[in-house]
Amino acid sequence: MDANLQMETLPVPSDVSESIPLEQQLKGMNKAELIKKAGDLGYEVDGSLTNKVIVENILKIDADRKSSAQKANEESFAMAVNEEDPPIEVRFFNMESANADVEFAYAGKRGMFGPVNKNGYKKCPKYHLFPGEKVKLAYSVYEHLTSLTFMTHKTVFDPVTGMIQGNIPIIKPRFILQPIFSKEDIVNINKNK
Repeated sequence: MDANLQMETLPVPSDVSESIPLEQQLKGMNKAELIKKAGDLGYEVDGSLTNKVIVENILKIDADRKSSAQKANEESFAMAVNEEDPPIEVRFFNMESANADVEFAYAGKRGMFGPVNKNGYKKCPKYHLFPGEKVKLAYSVYEHLTSLTFMTHKTVFDPVTGMIQGNIPIIKPRFILQPIFSKEDIVNINKNK
């Protein structure tokens, strides 16, 4: 690799406002793709079922997963938010794996044996985030997720020969969390300026 090649940090080109709803994605799939999608969610599907029935079952599974995740997120939100760690509502997008949901435990400063809670929680805050979905988080979780990155590479070609000259590592944000502000939030922000 050429010593003149430098590491770049580039924004991720995407329009996060236009994600395709799961129902539309499923309608465009054939039976084999639907069976694989159900398998990815951890369910085995009988191949003799019609596409319509498979789609209905996948949508029900997805709704159940999101409902369960919402309850866990709300419980963790209540556990983690306080005066030093205020709430923030965001829309979550996974830029490393566009359609993948993310499930994680976040101990932070208050965690299992953190400085705020020396004895640890009986239960650690746990989150399950889905692309395109709104969620309320403690600000420390928001900061942590927005600080995560991943590395990919960009091929560089020699302009004269057209041959590959090398690769430039590119750092991209792993997740995008778009803050959601109400009119009241914006008025309060402007009052405090």
